[in-house]
Amino acid sequence: MYGRSEPSWINYLWCGSCHAHSSSFTGAGRKLVESDPLLEQYGDRIDEVFRDPERLLKILDGYWRAGKLPQVISRRPRAS
Repeated sequence: MYGRSEPSWINYLWCGSCHAHSSSFTGAGRKLVESDPLLEQYGDRIDEVFRDPERLLKILDGYWRAGKLPQVISRRPRAS
């Protein structure tokens, strides 16, 4: 995950009507692998997205309306 030394969950709670929002970070642990569409879509410009909460929430609303969650999580296979 961007800016962290280990995978993390970013939890956003927002209201599409009044645009109130809050966020929190939680460590996901090394046993989880994350696919981050925001990083894939915005690459080196992801700093811009995270600096503008309104823009970020509009992007997340778009993922929600499209039926796509912004992250894919899977367990890493155990070493044999």
